[in-house]
Amino acid sequence: MSQQRYERNIGILMQRQNAALRALFPQQWPSTAATCDRTATIQALRKVTATRNEGLLLIGWGDGQAVTLIRSDPGVAGKTLKVVIFPDEIENFAHSIGACDLQQLCSPGTTQFCFLSNYESAGPTIAASFYNDHNSISRLPGDRITSEHPLSNPQLEERRKAIVPQVSRLLGERLDMLGNDVYDTFMGANQSLQHGRDLVDLPRASDLKDLYQGKSAISIAAGPSGSRFLDQIKAIQNEHVIVCADVMLAGLLDRGIDPDFVTMVERPEHMKRFVADYAQHCTSRFVCQPWVHRHCTEAFADRVAWWWNPDDLYPWLDAHEPRLAAGRSTGTLAVALPAHLGCTEIFLVGHDLCLDNGKTHSDATHTTAVPENAGSRDAASYYRRIIDVPGNHADQVESTGAWSLFRQDIIGIIAGAHQRNPSQTFINTTINAGTGARIDGCVAGDLPTATGMPLEKISHPSFTPRDWEPLRSRARALLDDMDTIKSQCLRIADELADCTPLNIDNKRVIELSNKLDVTQMPSKENAIFFRYIFRAAMRNLMVRLQQNTYVRTLAERNWNQVQVMHHYAKSIPQLVDRLQPELEETLEVFQ
Repeated sequence: MSQQRYERNIGILMQRQNAALRALFPQQWPSTAATCDRTATIQALRKVTATRNEGLLLIGWGDGQAVTLIRSDPGVAGKTLKVVIFPDEIENFAHSIGACDLQQLCSPGTTQFCFLSNYESAGPTIAASFYNDHNSISRLPGDRITSEHPLSNPQLEERRKAIVPQVSRLLGERLDMLGNDVYDTFMGANQSLQHGRDLVDLPRASDLKDLYQGKSAISIAAGPSGSRFLDQIKAIQNEHVIVCADVMLAGLLDRGIDPDFVTMVERPEHMKRFVADYAQHCTSRFVCQPWVHRHCTEAFADRVAWWWNPDDLYPWLDAHEPRLAAGRSTGTLAVALPAHLGCTEIFLVGHDLCLDNGKTHSDATHTTAVPENAGSRDAASYYRRIIDVPGNHADQVESTGAWSLFRQDIIGIIAGAHQRNPSQTFINTTINAGTGARIDGCVAGDLPTATGMPLEKISHPSFTPRDWEPLRSRARALLDDMDTIKSQCLRIADELADCTPLNIDNKRVIELSNKLDVTQMPSKENAIFFRYIFRAAMRNLMVRLQQNTYVRTLAERNWNQVQVMHHYAKSIPQLVDRLQPELEETLEVFQ
């Protein structure tokens, strides 16, 4: 009976997570396993029952008692549970799933498992398993690390001690309780500073303005229709400026296409998988926002150009650099860049922004960027929700919430480009390809044929390095400002407790953020920067409350909206605490 249950539960795991999991487990159910001290396990979990985090991240399986106890405690049973299982715990885990009902063990909350194949790559493996996109991040305020329950032997305890700092840093990067804008700004400050002098010694978007004035460009995104144009692009690549989204670089190189520019906008370190191994095989210039992780830019050396986005991080880095709309994806930046380069004709390839007979991406897209499915009509996350948008050849085509936002971004980028330069034409090849969501401002057309007249490519644009000292001074003051912002955020959070749901609006948020007493901060720029973070965090929460994002959370905790905002404001100092150790290391280059 245990063998049958064992096989059935492995089948459930394979269906829920990955068919390749079967190879991890022994063929026969292990009838015995190491045990852990139950009293010590209960003692270690007592702190967990008091947490307000929506998710728990359990580091180590032990003998399975920790999961059983969590799922049987009414106070935490409904929380999302993420469990990391070490390579040396597979036998114990196999015994547990043969001795229990896995469905019951994982109910009523959602339970996910991450099986480490080795200890050295624990951080990236956990990121890929649990936090591979923003929609998988727990809110209010993220996941609580649980790592004090006993494991089956002392050696595993030591392994866990080495892994926990990696996981803590991972949550600092991915914790989404304050919203994307706040995280990209706050964590972006740290990641931008990790580039050190490259921020002032490498060219910026302003140095690329009108670099190819009057020329033509091809902007390549990852939509399904793009596959049919790649042979033609290969034949004419020397006659046009070629710009591609990061996820397309490897596939284009495989097909003999060496892009002139590669774009990236996302902040997480794992984005390096799209570019780091391919930079040495291309001549491309990497155009990205400074918050892009240094492990993505390092491979390109001096072939990097920084793009200042409208987010309020950028005036803090350098208020004199123009901020330019880039949209919210690598594909949208791939449209904005050729317009900024002054190209007169810009051909859009693979900007489908809709499903094509159920297909989501081009065949040339990096395999790890292609999701198993596009989403569903009833997906809880708007970004993964299938919706209808206007099509090129139909009243409505199937898109997703995320693609719909990107479509709006591109429409805005094109409208802005036409205001600055009415002669620019955007030719959308998906129209004649018979597919695609409608992008206003585009015309139908095909890629040009070869003329035999190569374009003179500019590999090193001329520019003057910027002054290092202003940024160095602000960065050095950051650590001194940390305690001030933490204490001030806690004080304002307490003021929120005196509000009522009826008088929390945008005006009230501005009033509260203006109460942040930042006069003690040595840097005026830092004071403005932190005030923005607080204000943006509160605005972000208001939007989520208005969209009923937290209906379940409010009901479970019997909180009203003000109580959520009070708790939320107190999360900002938690973010500062998580950032501070890494920031101290980052700022060594600024001393």
